[in-house]
Amino acid sequence: LAISSSMTLCCFRAYQGLVLEKIWRTYVELFERALADARATLKKQKERTSKLEAELVRIQNELEELKARHPQQLSKLRTTLTKKQGELK
Repeated sequence: LAISSSMTLCCFRAYQGLVLEKIWRTYVELFERALADARATLKKQKERTSKLEAELVRIQNELEELKARHPQQLSKLRTTLTKKQGELK
């Protein structure tokens, strides 16, 4: 009986070890999958951020050009309106 119960305990512990190993492997696989998903999401967000930053720079440059041209355009408009006003008199 002692041999039988020690064999049962030995087999149970071996089985326990296999179960724990399978659980551990599953945990590692899930972690690696989650990590890969997080990296893919991060890559997409970095690409999106990069595109948006490039668009922001383009728009800021366009704004600076408009600010630089604004006084010239106002002067030109003033001249045109003055001429038209003179023609209407």
